[in-house]
Amino acid sequence: EYADNANNVTLPIEGSLPQWLKGSYFVGGPHRLTVGETKVTHYLDGLGKIHKFHFGEGSLSWTSKDFTGQIDNASSSLGKYAPSVIFQETSPPRCTGTVC
Repeated sequence: EYADNANNVTLPIEGSLPQWLKGSYFVGGPHRLTVGETKVTHYLDGLGKIHKFHFGEGSLSWTSKDFTGQIDNASSSLGKYAPSVIFQETSPPRCTGTVC
């Protein structure tokens, strides 16, 4: 888990990059796998983060930013994962009986 966002961090390159490789590559994934005592049990249930890798003239940089939305904000307010659609239940379960 990355706790912080990155802003245009220069990454080391071993060898060389092809001259034609220029532009940005974006990939999304989880960043927060726990909220309070609640932990997700499926990797794709983590709260989101987007990563950008930028290829320039023989250089590579990385920027990342957390997604913030209703689930992220509600989870932070509750101190546990908020009720939502997920792949697998959290540990410990978010809901007990009919109460979430």
